[in-house]
Amino acid sequence: MRLNLAFSVGVCATLANASLEKRAAIDDCLSGAGVPTDARGSTAWSQDVAPFNTRLKYTPVAIVVPSTVAHVQAAVSCAAKLNIKVNPKSGGHSYASFGLGGEDGHLVVELDRLNQVTVDSTTKIATIQAGARLGHVATQLNQQGARAISHGTCPGVGLAGHSLHGGFGFSSHTHGLALDWMAGATVVLANSTVVNCSQTENPDLFWALRGAGSSFGIVTSFRFNTFDQPPQVTVFSANLPWNNAQQAAAGWTKLQDWVQNSMPAEMNMRVFGMSFSTQLQGMYYGSQSQLQSAIAPLMTLLGASLGSTQQTNYMGGFVAYDNGDNVDPSHPYSQVCLPPPPRSLPVLTIFAARTLLLQIPRHHRPPRRRHDRRHQLLVLHRQAELPLLVHHHRHVRGQERRHPQGPGEHDLVRSPG
Repeated sequence: MRLNLAFSVGVCATLANASLEKRAAIDDCLSGAGVPTDARGSTAWSQDVAPFNTRLKYTPVAIVVPSTVAHVQAAVSCAAKLNIKVNPKSGGHSYASFGLGGEDGHLVVELDRLNQVTVDSTTKIATIQAGARLGHVATQLNQQGARAISHGTCPGVGLAGHSLHGGFGFSSHTHGLALDWMAGATVVLANSTVVNCSQTENPDLFWALRGAGSSFGIVTSFRFNTFDQPPQVTVFSANLPWNNAQQAAAGWTKLQDWVQNSMPAEMNMRVFGMSFSTQLQGMYYGSQSQLQSAIAPLMTLLGASLGSTQQTNYMGGFVAYDNGDNVDPSHPYSQVCLPPPPRSLPVLTIFAARTLLLQIPRHHRPPRRRHDRRHQLLVLHRQAELPLLVHHHRHVRGQERRHPQGPGEHDLVRSPG
């Protein structure tokens, strides 16, 4: 027993020494290359290492805060020499703390100091650095000619991680995903070289970035096609009369059929479920009267009632769903996802999803995955020809984009947002 204990203590001491040696080595390399970093224990370090999901806290070997592409190149080169894994972090809005590596000991490249947004007045193409937040992007595009790209609702989310994996929000049914508007990117590869990619330059890399961008390098800037902001939008909510699992399951089926076959391209919405009520929430690209006409058939179908409506401009629609965040945020990322209290998942939502899945023929059901209740209960297989449902803590969000209007789009995109 004593031998085992002594061996364990010795192993721990050896690992600790190795970790300290690696930390010292990366510090020396970064310092020698003139790469700015957060000092351990400083306020900047505490801010940059704070996770969105407070249950998943990890400690990087170092945090790089580049202000130039050359800084990113040097950081990647140092990490490669020392066999250290690298993780870029543009915002930090990750439920699994992937921006911090998902484990201890990674080199984090904190990109949010690279946040410039510039719109070409002739081509209307926006060059956006990878650390810009969605709210900052929306604000700058608005100020530079009332332009826009399709993206999500939370202002503090970093553009890079958002757009490289889709980019879903209240413009997706009208204009597609954020990645659909991507025209090109500048990327630091694993060998620390810098390349540009687009449909005509390094097209394979450009194809791979749009959906799996985290696997191929660190994007330092994007080029996005933009569209004119609509002159008006209408923010709305509607109360759904779902008081038990059977009603909710039947309502889901009707809703999904309408979304797939009848939903106007101008309408964007989600289902927001809480323990005491269920609502449709969304944004309509048009006037209040146009919304009322467009949504009336759905209200009749569901036996629902249109609640609040607000006709406003495009930025007003963005502010309506800002979740109380600063509309034009920069460093640091200030939102956190606190551990939910017990039973915060609405019971009605769980049983409605279960009831709905049981109504699907067996050959259409998703394959069972052991220990994956989220997959078993809340994901509808594509063969079932129903939109994808994903539960985000308090609400279920799902929508099929059937009216792509962005350049270089796919015929059908289903995204969990």
